Amino acid sequence: AELTAVLADGAFDLVITDYNLRWSDGLAVLRAIRERGDAPVIMFTGTGTEEIAVEAMRAGLDDYIVKRPERFNRLESAVVQALTRAGERDKARAVEDRLHRLFAGVPVGLYRATLDGVLLEINSGLATILGVDTTDGFGRTLDDFITDVVTAEARRELIARGTIRDFVFRITRGDGSERWLAEDASVVRSADGSMHFEGCIQDVTDRRAAEQSLISLKKAVETLPLGVTITDTKGIITYANPSAASMHGYEEGELLGRSVADLVVPGPAHTPADVVRTRVWKR
Repeated sequence: AELTAVLADGAFDLVITDYNLRWSDGLAVLRAIRERGDAPVIMFTGTGTEEIAVEAMRAGLDDYIVKRPERFNRLESAVVQALTRAGERDKARAVEDRLHRLFAGVPVGLYRATLDGVLLEINSGLATILGVDTTDGFGRTLDDFITDVVTAEARRELIARGTIRDFVFRITRGDGSERWLAEDASVVRSADGSMHFEGCIQDVTDRRAAEQSLISLKKAVETLPLGVTITDTKGIITYANPSAASMHGYEEGELLGRSVADLVVPGPAHTPADVVRTRVWKR
């Protein structure tokens, strides 16, 4: 009862236990502690056996010291080492927790996948992009969502090479709607030596729509029979459509970098703004 109360309170940093406690044994104490956390545990005993020591280490014991006079001085160093390792575990756990929160909270899609493309882990950002629950993505591949078969094959070829950079593709989400995504991914080696993919995906549907609108607008401007130019604040031409170049007697592209003042009929000095307002041009 006293042990249960102490464990419930949790106000301890390290545990030293014998094996033979009459009312219980050190393995039972170790298991009770491990059920509630990972505080370091040292077994300091003269009644244990090699089999008990092996079983205790498998159960998570930090150190096993035989209770003999010549071994007593080992206890202090064992305590220091156990507390040091516990501190390192706490730091590693804190870093892992921060990374997990970052993984779950960033507004882009993140994933881990096998080398065959099977999704092992996805964050909430990617689940939202794909239109699925987080767990629904496990065991599937991104190819399952890709609309075009040729695009899916091209992506598989990139996976086989080990790197994907700014690969844009269209998917059909879980709700049936279509979105355009851009993906970056590469092969990563885990601590155990195994290989897997880690990738980042962004929804670029709005960006692609804007780009397509600009392309359509540019095509429309380039086919206009009217001359269209764009200049910077100093009157230097940064864009001229084919009609503008033709009406001034230039080939396409030759107006770029010229000043609009060079195209004005000789006369009183004009500022670039004056030139634009008066529209006095050389033919």
